Amino acid sequence: MNLQFDLDIHLLHDFELGNQELFEVNTSYMVNVKTIGMNFMRGCKSLEAFESTGLTAITTVSDGFLHECTLLTYFACTGLTALRSISGSFNGCTSVISFDTTGLRALKSISGAFLLGCTALRSLSRRFLVIFFSVAFSFLVDYYIQSLA
Repeated sequence: MNLQFDLDIHLLHDFELGNQELFEVNTSYMVNVKTIGMNFMRGCKSLEAFESTGLTAITTVSDGFLHECTLLTYFACTGLTALRSISGSFNGCTSVISFDTTGLRALKSISGAFLLGCTALRSLSRRFLVIFFSVAFSFLVDYYIQSLA
């Protein structure tokens, strides 16, 4: 099944497909979407790849995005050029090998259990790792300062 969004909405939310046979998603019609809300496309067990080319206005990705998509092997962030914050997404995507982060130029915040359980992951860009570790370090420093108070 191919899923094509032809919508003029600003929030994608609670769109769980469960065990639907979804192999491909056309994001080219999602240019006005600003936020991916909780559990969007959670449990798409047949989805193998996701290209974000049409998601150029997205600034926030919430928990549960593509959670438990166990056949997902590739995710491209090339269209996510405005993304500033991502949390708790891609949990349990045990087949993800490649996570293309080239579009993540505005990313400032990574939180939650992002990429938790992605045991097959082999490649992340250096820039993404710098952001990831700077966010983690900042969290640890804040936690330490709060524990002293």
